[in-house]
Amino acid sequence: MAFGPDGMLYVTTGDASRPELAQDPGSLAGKIRRVSPEGAVPDDNRFPGSTVWFLGHRNPEGLAWHPGTGDLFASEHGPSGEFGLGGQDEINVLRRGGNYG
Repeated sequence: MAFGPDGMLYVTTGDASRPELAQDPGSLAGKIRRVSPEGAVPDDNRFPGSTVWFLGHRNPEGLAWHPGTGDLFASEHGPSGEFGLGGQDEINVLRRGGNYG
């Protein structure tokens, strides 16, 4: 979790080893969510009435904003042997409305 320069709270959630859930806007899994400091859904969120800000993530773990541009970066933990894969960690520059799956 981290507060962004817009004063909103950003919360990351992993896909719970079920990658298909990361694409489902109704699922808690595989998302970066954005809420007000009080926990309300901001009016300008991507999906009206939803805390989902970005979807399609495997396991986002870190958030940071570029001090000059305000761009949001997220570190994401890659597979650890499942699906026959290992490594593949990522750093993504997140763009509003992006799907990272």
